[in-house]
Amino acid sequence: DIALWQGAAIALAAMDGQRVKDHLALLIRDPDPEQRRRAACALGRLREEWGIPSLGAAVADAAARVRQQAAWALGYIPSLQAVRVLPRALRGSSSEVRKAAACSLVRLGRAPELLKVVVQQLILALDDKEQVANLAEEALCQIGPAALPQLVAALDDRRLDRASRSRVAMALRLTGWRWKSRSRA
Repeated sequence: DIALWQGAAIALAAMDGQRVKDHLALLIRDPDPEQRRRAACALGRLREEWGIPSLGAAVADAAARVRQQAAWALGYIPSLQAVRVLPRALRGSSSEVRKAAACSLVRLGRAPELLKVVVQQLILALDDKEQVANLAEEALCQIGPAALPQLVAALDDRRLDRASRSRVAMALRLTGWRWKSRSRA
């Protein structure tokens, strides 16, 4: 059912992009949360930057499943604009939404042109409440050696408090350890 719905959205986008944009812009504001969730999913599958403003609004939706889907979808649109929206979801009240946002940031960090901004956002998230900081730390570890230069620089960043710099040191240690042990295997 959902795969069919998403496939139809993608096919329609190929035929008449403006009609699909208009339709998805309406659906993402539908009173039914399931319709909003489906619209967020379709926007992610389309992977088009024009969907980011709608997904950004959906990250603040009343329904956690819609917020989670929007955070997930943003991870498939390699854009600086998407990276800048995700920290809102990373700091949300739902653990599933936070996980989706962290996974999306890791996914976006694989794009070389976005890596620096993604790592910067994750380092800033180390300064947040514990569950957000833990997710950011894990995401930095998943990004791996590419995050190391910025982590090293963050150790001396006096804008971060002592606890945040300690988390940076832990992320640095874990990242180096994980990747070192993977390269030996």
